[in-house]
Amino acid sequence: MSTNQPILDPSDDRTVFTTATEPVRWWIPLVASTGALLVLIVGAAALVSGAVNATLDGLLG
Repeated sequence: MSTNQPILDPSDDRTVFTTATEPVRWWIPLVASTGALLVLIVGAAALVSGAVNATLDGLLG
């Protein structure tokens, strides 16, 4: 066997033995949770707006 193979030579650069990892996709749950929170806020604002409009319509005739 040849001794110049990087996998067999421990004195060689250790970066040969590292494996490529999958990039961390931390932004996917961040975007999803932000979108869900936005939907909840807009929905709550629509309900409050509807209640206020109904109250004002009842008061003002």
